[in-house]
Amino acid sequence: MKRTPRNPEAQGQGWDAGESLIFFWLYLSLLAACLYFGLLRASSGLPLELTEGSNDVATYQRVGEAVLVGEVPYRDFFIEYPPGSLLAFVPPALFTTNQGDYAAFFASEMAIILVVALVLTAYAARIFFGRW
Repeated sequence: MKRTPRNPEAQGQGWDAGESLIFFWLYLSLLAACLYFGLLRASSGLPLELTEGSNDVATYQRVGEAVLVGEVPYRDFFIEYPPGSLLAFVPPALFTTNQGDYAAFFASEMAIILVVALVLTAYAARIFFGRW
């Protein structure tokens, strides 16, 4: 069965929309993976006082663990962060028991959030501004 091109004048002049979309997601996925692993490598090279020994990370861990045991923020314990930030503190506390592991999981979570923001921004730009 012979396929006829949708636009005979454009035959051989480039990719159709499907191929373009595949390459868009392929390149974006590659960029996202490089960014994620680059961020993790950079965070693993930080000094201990900025990761495991950080007072901020210790606060995040305490808050995450307190929420997991059923304590209510601002009623049962004080925290200086807005309520939406608590969503980021809880997931690493589900899988860890010490501050070093919590810091590693939290860094991974933040890298994932950054990569997701990159993907959504690139996708929105593609929708609003087209292929280029």
